[in-house]
Amino acid sequence: MMVRLGLVGPSRHARERLLPALRMVDEAELVAVCSRDIAKAMEFARLYGAKKWTTDRKQLIESDDVDAIVVTGPPELHLDVIAECLEAKRPVFSEKPIGYTAADAAKLAAQADDCPTVVTFVGYNFALSAPLLRLVNRLNGQANIQLAKLKFISNKPTERLWKCQNIIDSFMLAVGVHPIEMVIRGFGEPKNA
Repeated sequence: MMVRLGLVGPSRHARERLLPALRMVDEAELVAVCSRDIAKAMEFARLYGAKKWTTDRKQLIESDDVDAIVVTGPPELHLDVIAECLEAKRPVFSEKPIGYTAADAAKLAAQADDCPTVVTFVGYNFALSAPLLRLVNRLNGQANIQLAKLKFISNKPTERLWKCQNIIDSFMLAVGVHPIEMVIRGFGEPKNA
């Protein structure tokens, strides 16, 4: 069965990573692109074979020509589109982060709980990366580790992202979750001393 996708937010990430990966999925087809900039929507549609483009994401989300929505862009776009998809009972895949705060995530989780038949997914594949899996395997069975020193190297971001006040905040929102997950997966949930 072919899944017809509508893309909201034709970003650099979508162009460089997401859409090339989707091209390799025989059962997925990009059919529509939505952007605030109609020229950008048209360009992405042309590049990736979509037959429709629009500036009206509500129209795209509610379209009978689309089976699921893919959203990539800034966190506030993810937050709004996921909420709109849940309201419309439309399956949605969003890149991370889904918002700026834990409260944003909690709000979406509560809304998703009210829509148990709607498939929602956040693109977060670091949990399956080779370095993280090696770490978890090496630590498996180790007991009483009290201290560990991990080094996490990233080449991004190199500038302030989204509405973040500085590069450090941008780093924490964009990639800082990865070393935190490494620690939790490797050592378990933190406990109060």
